[in-house]
Amino acid sequence: MIPFVCRWIDRTAISFAAARMPIPDGRDLHLEEAQRLLQSPEFFPTETQPAVVEFDGPINFRFPTPRPTAHSVNNVVHGRLYRCDEDWRHKPVVLLLHGWNDLLNHRFLFPGYAKQLNRLGISAATLQLPWHFDRRPRELGAWGN
Repeated sequence: MIPFVCRWIDRTAISFAAARMPIPDGRDLHLEEAQRLLQSPEFFPTETQPAVVEFDGPINFRFPTPRPTAHSVNNVVHGRLYRCDEDWRHKPVVLLLHGWNDLLNHRFLFPGYAKQLNRLGISAATLQLPWHFDRRPRELGAWGN
């Protein structure tokens, strides 16, 4: 019974994700441009400045992305820092990253994982990846550019 349920959950999740994928309609997806960027020496800069992090309350923070795009909403990285205790700066931090459009885990499961890590003396941080959640441009055609 369990393998059947697991397969059903996997297929359902994949079906929902596939339904949200862009329809191949002949638009330029910039694949060649992306490949050139990945192979260029500028993709991983040899020197970067530390992010200027601003906290909005005890958990939420944001900072400008080091890779700005034409869409200003995508140029601000949003995150949460779940500190394990007062001495958190001297302890390890686990970075929890969501999957593709994985709002449910990011919003509901990650805080629970962070609390479990905190009990072990480990802080946890989450980040919203580019083009996801609060970083997704709302204007029409933004995804096709």
